Amino acid sequence: MAATEYSLDGTNWMPYTGSILISDEGATTVKYGSTDRAGNHETVNSVTVQIDKTAPTTSVSIDPSVPNGANGWYKTDVTISLSSADSRSGVAATEYSIDGGANWLPYASSFSISNEGITTVQYRSTDNAGNVETAKNITVQIDKTAPTTSASLDPTAPNGLNGWYTRDVAVNFSATDNSSGVAGVEYSINGAGWLSYTNGFSITNEGVTNIRYRSTDVAGNVETAKTITVRIDKSAPTVSLSANPSRLRSPNGKPVTVQLRGTGADAVSGLASVSYTVTDEYGTSLSIPTRTLSGNSANWTDSIELEASRNGDDADGRVYHIVATITDVAGYTSTASADVVVPHDQRNH
Repeated sequence: MAATEYSLDGTNWMPYTGSILISDEGATTVKYGSTDRAGNHETVNSVTVQIDKTAPTTSVSIDPSVPNGANGWYKTDVTISLSSADSRSGVAATEYSIDGGANWLPYASSFSISNEGITTVQYRSTDNAGNVETAKNITVQIDKTAPTTSASLDPTAPNGLNGWYTRDVAVNFSATDNSSGVAGVEYSINGAGWLSYTNGFSITNEGVTNIRYRSTDVAGNVETAKTITVRIDKSAPTVSLSANPSRLRSPNGKPVTVQLRGTGADAVSGLASVSYTVTDEYGTSLSIPTRTLSGNSANWTDSIELEASRNGDDADGRVYHIVATITDVAGYTSTASADVVVPHDQRNH
């Protein structure tokens, strides 16, 4: 053997003296042959060496491309698309994991993240040479649900009648959000502007107060406003009563019809009813039916038959004491009274 030589580019030949190191990535064709001492040249042989030392590169795209909520949160499902490239041996496979790398799934086409909360998507590719890309990751935060706010009152239930409170009412709100968290709670009283809620407050004004309230989460989801109505009446109604005639004179002590005229008012919850008690010192049992009232003021007339007689030894005359008790819708009461007298000596009056 006279000499062995090789070429890495098919043009330039170099004498072979020892092992050849191929380090360039890609496909390298090595041509080689030998010549004997008689000058005979071997037919040129060749071998191709393919080297890929670099892992592929995977990129990710998201739709929507930027969070459509606040503070980095999405308020809708998110579509993930992966693309990979390898300039040498080519991409063999791309895979992803959404459970912290415990399970890797082959990537075939775009997929959606729909679960609320924080999802970390890991992804990587492997090329045909077996190089595995170091896993990359992207974090997707999704919150599609508005927070939930509840209201509590103190007293917890109306301490008056018909849904009315007869004292100040304390109002408190509490809100929860299972994903991004609660950013703030606000409320509005009787249609006025929204106020930021920080601590409980009291409703002290009499009348009907409508309180709207809602919360917003960190992602920007706004709860549909709820309404709670507080009815407060801390004032008793007013009432007046008169009787006509107020002195009874009847031949032979026969019954006399007495008209009772009353007026009542309640500016807050309104009037509900008026009832009567009628007594005299003889223990006579008398009654007048309860009258239903409505509105903020009322005038009414009732009547009662009273005996125009007295006991002979009743020196100060017989006195009928009539008490009208007016009740408002909240349950407050007030009274007014009128006396009807059967004189001792009718001839002198």
